[in-house]
Amino acid sequence: MLGLASGCAALSGISDLEVVDCVGSECDAGFDTSVDVAPEAPIDSGADTLVDSSRPDADAPADGDAVTDTGPEAAPDVLVCPETGTDAKADADASADAGPCTGVSIPTTGGSYCIDATEVTNAQYGAFLAKADVCAQPSFCAWNTSFVPASAWPAPSEKASHPVTYVDWCDAYAYCASVGKRLCGRIGGGSNPVDAFNNANASQCHRACSFAGARTYPYGDAYDKDACNGGDLDLKTTTPVGSRAACVGGYPGLFDMSGNVWEWEDSCTGSTGAGDQCRLRGGAYNNTSAGLACAVDFLGITTLRSKTYNNVGFRCCGP
Repeated sequence: MLGLASGCAALSGISDLEVVDCVGSECDAGFDTSVDVAPEAPIDSGADTLVDSSRPDADAPADGDAVTDTGPEAAPDVLVCPETGTDAKADADASADAGPCTGVSIPTTGGSYCIDATEVTNAQYGAFLAKADVCAQPSFCAWNTSFVPASAWPAPSEKASHPVTYVDWCDAYAYCASVGKRLCGRIGGGSNPVDAFNNANASQCHRACSFAGARTYPYGDAYDKDACNGGDLDLKTTTPVGSRAACVGGYPGLFDMSGNVWEWEDSCTGSTGAGDQCRLRGGAYNNTSAGLACAVDFLGITTLRSKTYNNVGFRCCGP
């Protein structure tokens, strides 16, 4: 879900991300990986599914809605929140220190951190909207005046247990803060540096997915097309979180770290606003082997903080 959100890139010269409006074999002929897309270039708004153009196996659903872009060019109003003496981001990081782990505890050198067992669901996000405070987000998210998903909301009752999508980075951040957690980022607290995406001693997402750097996929080193909800399963949509028993790992009780939906990570190129580029993790239902690996970010998967898509969601972490 992009406003583009994880059971969780932004480097100069990124050239392998575009949104493609095609189905099946039409995509195979339509990718041009030789095009150099600068980080500041807008993503093509032809569809609402995030597709990595370096892999022509990622098919976009034929029935998607138009992409929703709430970025700077949309000229949103800027929210003015009361001065509290601290930034909401610092407050959220501090609040994550309190309370027992309600997900999966991931051991680290000298400690541990908590990560949600699954991606945040439509039902959970709906409960958040009923009490959401738009000031519970970093100051650089002041452009974000609503947490309501950009499309397909409210979700139908039969999708209550599916991951929420069409949420941007700031939506994901605010949700996690509201439940006393934080958007998964750096082990020990704060944002994960953009160049540490595959460092199992730095990234909460990567450590959890890769079993502390020991695995290529959450469940092992060998790709299993039937384990997680990826492109080879050919469902072309999300599934209820945790519903694929084989899609478990890197640690017991942790589900969907690969596939279903991409997940936002607290790892961005800056903290200036809607145009910052932030990392996504884990691949989605339209990606196959390379796009579903724990260290997928080496391919340069990235998007703007303000983007929303139908195959991007998130999960939360503790410190």
